[in-house]
Amino acid sequence: MRDFVINGGLAKRIWGNLRNQYFQNAFQFGSLYVDVANDTVVITKPKVEIMPLSKARMFPIVDYDGYADLAEKYWKGQVYPNRIMPDLAVMFPMFLVTLDGKIELHANYQTILYRNMQLDFVLAEKFLLRNKRMALSLPQPYLDKLVAEYGASPEPVSDAGLSQYFDQARQSELRYDTVRCQAMLDRAIAL
Repeated sequence: MRDFVINGGLAKRIWGNLRNQYFQNAFQFGSLYVDVANDTVVITKPKVEIMPLSKARMFPIVDYDGYADLAEKYWKGQVYPNRIMPDLAVMFPMFLVTLDGKIELHANYQTILYRNMQLDFVLAEKFLLRNKRMALSLPQPYLDKLVAEYGASPEPVSDAGLSQYFDQARQSELRYDTVRCQAMLDRAIAL
């Protein structure tokens, strides 16, 4: 493997949408897809899967719409836009409510978070202002809990109000501020 890399071979970790069913971590070695924990979700599958990347059906997740579609399928829940905690929405534009009633702020997963930051929060802004879920509202019990325990807004913030948060994040160069970003991540995880 070392010789392969030294001689120009590609070896990297990849993450994305596997077969429109799973969020997937794997490796790419040259043109090969390698999953060394293939049995994580389905224990009857072979422990290791190696195949040409072109046949693996592994796709990058390039926006929050694609992330939300897969999240609903993979975690069996419903995605709602985060229009009630606008200070976090620039990095965490959605809530996921699972079948067992758990609510989580998303998307703090892998490359989608970093891509959003790299693009100065354009992905989150697009998701909140121009997607098929933008009219959905959190069910009242979840909204009540977030208002009471986390200071969420009792009413969804308007498009203009959300746009101000994105403008402020960009003007303050939030994406370069690791201290502020880590504090936001800590708050999102605490839900």
